[in-house]
Amino acid sequence: MLTLEKDNFLSYLKNIKQYSAHTLKGYDRDLGKLVEYLSEQHKTAWKEVKEHDVRTFINAERRRGLSPRSIQRLLSSCRTYFEFLLSEGLIKLSPAQNISSPKLSQLLPKAMDTGLLFKDFLILNLKVP
Repeated sequence: MLTLEKDNFLSYLKNIKQYSAHTLKGYDRDLGKLVEYLSEQHKTAWKEVKEHDVRTFINAERRRGLSPRSIQRLLSSCRTYFEFLLSEGLIKLSPAQNISSPKLSQLLPKAMDTGLLFKDFLILNLKVP
């Protein structure tokens, strides 16, 4: 039962929303992980899935070593999917709506090598400051 709705969702994304093959592959992979996890938890219908189930799934993926960016993508896929299930009347509340995404670390800009900078000034025929 879980897989049937997932396949209907992917068909909707492909035919109605006209998502790219790459995007569809990502959704299929992410939701496949969710379906596998929920099956291991003996869930047989989407209406049985609660916020706790989604949280433990996300935490399990984090423990497996998924990066914060991948966790964000996974959670986004789940949220979009649960919104689809809501619109189809298959669930009454989205179990993923109150789960916040992990914070991403901000990368600092890298300092330029002064040797390369000097070379660039020479190439551009500029005065070196």
